[in-house]
Amino acid sequence: MDLNVDVLAGKNKEEEHISELSRNYDDFYITTLSRTDNKLYAGKLVLSYPLAGGRISGGSEYSYTHRTSDFSGFGDEIEGTSDKIREKNLAFFLDCVYRLGGVNASAGLRYEDVYYDFYENSLYQSDESKHYRNLFPSLSLEGAMGQVQWALGYHIQVARPHYEQLKNAIHYGNRFTYLGGAPNLQPTYIHAAEMRAIYRDLQLSVGYNRYNDDILFSIEQITSDPKISLIKFRNVDHRDEMTASLVFAPSIGCWKPEWTASLNSQWFKIGYLNEMKNMSGTTFGIRWNNSFQLPAGYIFRLNGEYTGKGVYQNCYTRPVSCLSTSIYKSFFNGRVDCLLEGNDLFHSMRDANTQYDDRVKMFRETKRNTQEVKLTVHYKFNLQKSKYKGTGAGLGEQQRL
Repeated sequence: MDLNVDVLAGKNKEEEHISELSRNYDDFYITTLSRTDNKLYAGKLVLSYPLAGGRISGGSEYSYTHRTSDFSGFGDEIEGTSDKIREKNLAFFLDCVYRLGGVNASAGLRYEDVYYDFYENSLYQSDESKHYRNLFPSLSLEGAMGQVQWALGYHIQVARPHYEQLKNAIHYGNRFTYLGGAPNLQPTYIHAAEMRAIYRDLQLSVGYNRYNDDILFSIEQITSDPKISLIKFRNVDHRDEMTASLVFAPSIGCWKPEWTASLNSQWFKIGYLNEMKNMSGTTFGIRWNNSFQLPAGYIFRLNGEYTGKGVYQNCYTRPVSCLSTSIYKSFFNGRVDCLLEGNDLFHSMRDANTQYDDRVKMFRETKRNTQEVKLTVHYKFNLQKSKYKGTGAGLGEQQRL
């Protein structure tokens, strides 16, 4: 028997001061205030029984989330909002693992019953509130053919919107761009199939995913002032994606290189200028990681990656690259760990894309503060291994918060 109980609570207050200067328009000086209060209670019980040649396990998981969000608005431009979300998720699951000759087989089934209640200004909103009942099956097979290890898998899973995506507030980006949430956003249901094969230092992985009710950035024009675009989230019917990667990771003395080549292809169309724009395409990427085991226990790493231009959802993306390095050393019989990192050494990481939706085409390029030198010192107070470490409950809800 395995029992886990988690409680999470937190508050956040964010005050924003915006000074926007313009040669062609009046200057803007804006102050906004946001408050968020999160509470999560979760429990999970798992019972396991050994079988001849396998094991069966089952149990239940429950989570209750209560979130309030208040936004002051700004001036006469955007009204303030006050939202409340209450979500209850009750799940039952059953998993069976069995060995059939030289093949390990695993099958599982999860049932979720979810109540999502949305309140605006303390009033229950029936259009945004939903009740979901879903079954999520999974199946996997693993085995070996000579020196080749292989695995096949299929599962259905759900990706529920982050709570920040569900709030009703509209935030100021600039005088032509506002950012908003979507309380009526639906979960995305993912049908995923994957094949993996490993031969010595070589690993191949191929997967195919269908995203039903996929969530993407949407661009709308504000009716009262069409030159202002409102960026929010919305669901589209479906999007198909194929992924593949090839990894070669040998060991050559003290040097452990890892070369990875990957591709991501999607099949998708978006409505743009009264037509369906084809956003299908393929993105290629390469990565070269290096680890060197040096004398006196030092470990030096040098990692580089490059992703070519491609497509993702309703965006054309620009190429991006990054080079990072680090050195690690453990002291005092493993009690103190030190890690010195230099990330994005040439400050080449950027988020540049062209987005299409409805009647709007938007190009955005953002260069983030990814170039950094970071020192991490980790001290272990108790080196003895715990006899039991819980697996946690409500982990998906914690990520959404």
